[in-house]
Amino acid sequence: MKTKVGIESALNSCYSGARTFYGQEDGFGMTESGTDLFLRGGDNKANQLADYTIDLNGSQSTIGNVWKNLYLSLSACNQTISLLPSEVLTEAENKSFEG
Repeated sequence: MKTKVGIESALNSCYSGARTFYGQEDGFGMTESGTDLFLRGGDNKANQLADYTIDLNGSQSTIGNVWKNLYLSLSACNQTISLLPSEVLTEAENKSFEG
Protein backbone atom coordinates (compact mmCIF):
# COMPACT_ATOMS: atom_id res chain seq x y z
CA MET A 1 0.00 0.00 0.00
CA LYS A 2 3.02 2.25 -0.33
CA THR A 3 2.86 2.55 -4.11
CA LYS A 4 0.38 4.35 -6.33
CA VAL A 5 -0.97 1.02 -7.58
CA GLY A 6 -1.38 -0.21 -4.01
CA ILE A 7 -3.27 2.89 -2.92
CA GLU A 8 -5.48 2.71 -6.02
CA SER A 9 -6.20 -0.94 -5.19
CA ALA A 10 -7.15 0.01 -1.64
CA LEU A 11 -9.45 2.70 -3.01
CA ASN A 12 -11.06 0.26 -5.43
CA SER A 13 -11.66 -2.21 -2.60
CA CYS A 14 -13.95 0.37 -0.96
CA TYR A 15 -16.54 -0.38 -3.64
CA SER A 16 -16.48 -4.17 -3.30
CA GLY A 17 -19.12 -4.15 -0.57
CA ALA A 18 -21.65 -2.67 -2.97
CA ARG A 19 -22.01 -6.03 -4.69
CA THR A 20 -23.43 -7.51 -1.48
CA PHE A 21 -26.13 -4.81 -1.37
CA TYR A 22 -27.18 -3.70 -4.86
CA GLY A 23 -29.19 -6.23 -6.83
CA GLN A 24 -29.23 -8.69 -3.93
CA GLU A 25 -32.21 -9.91 -1.94
CA ASP A 26 -31.11 -8.37 1.36
CA GLY A 27 -30.44 -4.96 -0.14
CA PHE A 28 -33.69 -5.07 -2.06
CA GLY A 29 -35.55 -6.07 1.09
CA MET A 30 -34.08 -3.19 3.06
CA THR A 31 -34.84 -0.54 0.44
CA GLU A 32 -38.00 -1.68 -1.35
CA SER A 33 -40.10 -3.78 1.05
CA GLY A 34 -42.82 -1.90 2.78
CA THR A 35 -43.13 0.66 -0.01
CA ASP A 36 -45.62 1.01 -2.83
CA LEU A 37 -42.96 -0.41 -5.17
CA PHE A 38 -43.12 -3.81 -3.52
CA LEU A 39 -45.78 -6.48 -3.31
CA ARG A 40 -44.97 -9.20 -0.81
CA GLY A 41 -45.14 -12.72 -2.19
CA GLY A 42 -45.62 -15.99 -0.35
CA ASP A 43 -41.92 -16.74 -0.10
CA ASN A 44 -40.91 -13.40 1.40
CA LYS A 45 -38.21 -14.05 4.00
CA ALA A 46 -38.46 -10.59 5.54
CA ASN A 47 -42.11 -10.13 6.40
CA GLN A 48 -41.12 -7.80 9.23
CA LEU A 49 -39.63 -5.38 6.70
CA ALA A 50 -42.56 -5.61 4.30
CA ASP A 51 -45.26 -5.26 6.93
CA TYR A 52 -43.48 -3.17 9.60
CA THR A 53 -44.52 -5.65 12.26
CA ILE A 54 -43.53 -5.46 15.89
CA ASP A 55 -40.93 -8.15 15.19
CA LEU A 56 -38.83 -5.75 13.11
CA ASN A 57 -35.52 -5.37 14.93
CA GLY A 58 -31.79 -5.55 14.40
CA SER A 59 -31.60 -9.27 15.09
CA GLN A 60 -33.23 -10.19 11.76
CA SER A 61 -30.76 -11.84 9.41
CA THR A 62 -31.59 -9.44 6.56
CA ILE A 63 -30.76 -6.39 8.66
CA GLY A 64 -27.70 -8.03 10.20
CA ASN A 65 -26.32 -9.11 6.82
CA VAL A 66 -26.75 -5.66 5.30
CA TRP A 67 -25.14 -3.80 8.21
CA LYS A 68 -22.28 -6.32 8.55
CA ASN A 69 -21.33 -5.83 4.91
CA LEU A 70 -21.75 -2.05 5.03
CA TYR A 71 -19.48 -1.81 8.07
CA LEU A 72 -16.86 -3.95 6.29
CA SER A 73 -16.98 -1.46 3.41
CA LEU A 74 -16.70 1.43 5.84
CA SER A 75 -13.64 -0.21 7.37
CA ALA A 76 -12.03 -0.47 3.91
CA CYS A 77 -12.72 3.24 3.37
CA ASN A 78 -11.17 4.17 6.72
CA GLN A 79 -8.09 2.06 6.01
CA THR A 80 -7.68 3.73 2.62
CA ILE A 81 -8.06 7.20 4.10
CA SER A 82 -5.35 6.36 6.63
CA LEU A 83 -2.91 5.95 3.70
CA LEU A 84 -3.44 9.57 2.65
CA PRO A 85 -1.85 11.91 1.99
CA SER A 86 0.89 9.93 0.33
CA GLU A 87 4.13 11.18 -1.13
CA VAL A 88 3.80 8.77 -4.09
CA LEU A 89 0.67 10.61 -5.28
CA THR A 90 0.37 14.07 -6.68
CA GLU A 91 -1.45 16.73 -4.67
CA ALA A 92 -4.44 16.46 -7.00
CA GLU A 93 -4.49 12.65 -6.67
CA ASN A 94 -4.31 12.87 -2.89
CA LYS A 95 -7.30 15.23 -2.84
CA SER A 96 -9.23 13.14 -5.34
CA PHE A 97 -8.56 9.86 -3.53
CA GLU A 98 -9.43 11.37 -0.17
CA GLY A 99 -12.71 12.71 -1.60
